[in-house]
Amino acid sequence: MPFCYGKLPPKFHASTLLMAKYLPSVALLPPPPAKRAWEYAVKTPWQMFKNDAISNCVIAAIFHWIMAATANTGKPATFTDELAVSTYSAITGYDPSQTDAYGNNPTDQGTAWTNALAYWKEFGIIDANGTVHKILGWGSIGLTLLELNQGLNVFGGLLIGTAVTASMEQQFAAGQNWNAPFAGGVVGMHGIPRLGFGREGESVITWGAEAQGDLTLCTQYDEAYAVATQDFISAQGKSPSGFDLPALVADLAA
Repeated sequence: MPFCYGKLPPKFHASTLLMAKYLPSVALLPPPPAKRAWEYAVKTPWQMFKNDAISNCVIAAIFHWIMAATANTGKPATFTDELAVSTYSAITGYDPSQTDAYGNNPTDQGTAWTNALAYWKEFGIIDANGTVHKILGWGSIGLTLLELNQGLNVFGGLLIGTAVTASMEQQFAAGQNWNAPFAGGVVGMHGIPRLGFGREGESVITWGAEAQGDLTLCTQYDEAYAVATQDFISAQGKSPSGFDLPALVADLAA
C-alpha cells in the first residue's frame, strides 16, 4: 500500500500552552491506570481520509481524534474523504486541481501541527453531518512515557508528531506492531492520534487502521499536544485527574 506523510517540523505558536501548568505535579498525580483505550468506543471504520494519496496526515489525525472523543461521549462523528481534502485545503492552501498526470502537486506541502490546531480553535472542524467541532485551546505535553500516559488519560487522547522509519513501514504493511529497533532510517514525519496505552505498549491510528507500538515508540516522537474540549470535563469544571478548566479558559481569553 502507498504511504503518505505530511507532518512539518514543530512550529512555535504563541497560543501553545504548557499543559503541565493546569495539572498537579506529575509526581503528585495518582499513576495513570494500567490501561486506557479511548479508541475502543469507535465502532465505524477509521478510514484513510486520502492519506494514501496526499500529505494530509495531520488532518486525518484530527478526524480520528474527534471520532474517538465523540464516540466516548455518545455522539459519534463521522467524516469523508471530501472533507479531508477540503479541510487540508483550508488550512494549507492545497489545490487538488494542480495535480499533474504523475500525481505531483506543488501545493501538497503538508501541515504544521500548530497551524492545524489554530485553525481548529478559530474555525472548527466540520463533520459529515455539518456539526462544527471546536477546541478551547491546546497545549504541549512532555515526551516521557509517564507524561504521555497522564496526558492521554486526562484529555482523551493526544495528537502526536512522530518519525516513521523504514522498518515501521514494513511492520505496518505486514500487520505487525511498531516495535524497536526502529531501523532503516526515517522515511517520513507523520501526524497521528495516540488513543490508548497498556502495560506493554500503546495504540495509535494511522493510514486508516489501529496500530500498536511498544513502550519505546515514544522515542520517535518530536511533539505531542493535548486539546481542551468540554467532552472530558465534568460539571465541576475539572476532569477526574484534576484538570483545571477555569484556569485554562482564563489564560485562553487573556
